[in-house]
Amino acid sequence: MSTQNLHDRVTRTALMKRVEALRTDNAAQWGKMSVDQMLWHVNEAMRMATGELPVKSKGFGPLKRAVMKFAVYNVPWPKGKASTARELKATESYDLTAEQRRFPMLLEYVVNKDITGAWPVHPLIGQISGAEWSRLGYLHIDHHLRQFGA
Repeated sequence: MSTQNLHDRVTRTALMKRVEALRTDNAAQWGKMSVDQMLWHVNEAMRMATGELPVKSKGFGPLKRAVMKFAVYNVPWPKGKASTARELKATESYDLTAEQRRFPMLLEYVVNKDITGAWPVHPLIGQISGAEWSRLGYLHIDHHLRQFGA
């Protein structure tokens, strides 16, 4: 399994280049979001990772959380079939350029958070460490950039 995460400088640089390459005419290879909605969604997920955006828990028990955690980190993510937290649903059009400018600032905000300190509870998989948030952040961003061929 790859260990790419948001705290790795090379990985961050590659992600930023992929985000900079996005254009309004990038078509989704799966799912319902437009490219501007996808980047807004990714940006809001980074706000969630830092605790800046509270997201309501799914209320799963320990066994379901453990299964979901294993799947999130070890199983290929479904294309267009997974639902997201209500707080992360893109419901309007967004300014792609503004979201592209927001991305590196939020990314730096995430990586400036103490990786060994306290991190918020993930609404789907429960309490995870800063290193696990960092890995999950990479997986999430990569998944959505691939959705738009970036």
